[in-house]
Amino acid sequence: MRLAVSRLRAGYGSATVIRDMSLSLADGEALAVLGRNGMGKSTFLKAILGYVARSGRVSFDDDDATDWPTARIVRRGIGYGPQEEAIFGELSVGENLAANVRQRPSPQRMSDVIGYFPVLGQRLRQRAGTLSGGEQKMLVLARVLLAEPKLIILDEISAGLQPAVFERVRQALAAERARRGTTILMVEQNLDLALALADRVAVMKLGQMLFEARANADGLRRELEVQLAP
Repeated sequence: MRLAVSRLRAGYGSATVIRDMSLSLADGEALAVLGRNGMGKSTFLKAILGYVARSGRVSFDDDDATDWPTARIVRRGIGYGPQEEAIFGELSVGENLAANVRQRPSPQRMSDVIGYFPVLGQRLRQRAGTLSGGEQKMLVLARVLLAEPKLIILDEISAGLQPAVFERVRQALAAERARRGTTILMVEQNLDLALALADRVAVMKLGQMLFEARANADGLRRELEVQLAP
């Protein structure tokens, strides 16, 4: 799925957080948006999805979706993994996996996703709220992947992950791109995940794009470390 954002402005009430931001993603491309806390990264993703008031233009596959409600945007084939609590803690792992999936996933699709995160397959009847933080992140991503989205939007999916869980998440996203040509837009603080998965990286500051480069550019890690320094 192609995504294009042009002169996007968004915020809360009278407070403008996103200021005339523009970017585009080609079908199957991955972009990582980096930035320190409080720079508007999460609001940017929510504006694309219609969760906050916005102006400008947002399009998916060249269809203007600026005035679409969030439900219509998601039905277009978009999976969203938010930064905040995103599981139903009182439901089982299996019930969480079934939530927000419009039609029952095929046995093969379920097998593929559980294959990314075997621990979830062992705990399908366990209450999701009793999972560790890393396991809950895996559950969020597994639920997104089950819906077979054309575009995945992730808000700091790697935050707080132990190395083994981090590697599971990285492998799952890389496999989805390889198998399905999935487009990925992710907000990240983890340079390792951003540089491992993304084709391009961008740095955001105070609601605007400050810097953008190809992920394989020479000296990029050092440049990003400078851009992201306190």
